[in-house]
Amino acid sequence: MTITQQSEDVKKNQILKSAHECFSKRGFDAVTMEEIAKDAGLSKGAVYWYFKSKDELILELVKNWCKVGENALYKMALECPLEELIYKYPTYVIHEMDLQHHYKLIFHLWSRSMENESVYKELREAIMDGRKKAIEFIKTAIAKQLFKPEIDPNALALTVDALFDGLMVQWHFDRSMDIEKSWKSSIDMLMAGVR
Repeated sequence: MTITQQSEDVKKNQILKSAHECFSKRGFDAVTMEEIAKDAGLSKGAVYWYFKSKDELILELVKNWCKVGENALYKMALECPLEELIYKYPTYVIHEMDLQHHYKLIFHLWSRSMENESVYKELREAIMDGRKKAIEFIKTAIAKQLFKPEIDPNALALTVDALFDGLMVQWHFDRSMDIEKSWKSSIDMLMAGVR
């Protein structure tokens, strides 16, 4: 990679980081490209050089967000045994993706996906890809006799996703809730049924 390419990547990442911050705080519609440029320490023209529109920037954020999640899963898979992954992954993601500060971005993305077909497709692809990986994880756990053989991998993957998303919604309305502790308690109950 050339020095010019590294510099380009740094600028693009600056824009994505600033967009992430701004959108998390105020939503997509309230934030302007000019605000993102100012936050990134770049000119408005520089932002438009990398991203032709706000929607293009949002799509790149979705891809970036998913990449961070995938990297977190890959790192966790290397660091802990399979039976601990279901407990540790969400907690790790909460910290790695700084969800306590940026969880609103997820809600904004869900909302935007109802209005914008491109965002819907990108987000759906990421969710489906995540589900496929979860199903493979569950099949491996069944093969290693960590889960009951009659467990439906797709149903369990859906349940775990719904549980995590639901806890995020609950945490949004009750900030006194310890989302990590709630996750562990919920997974303990779920695991009692599948082991």
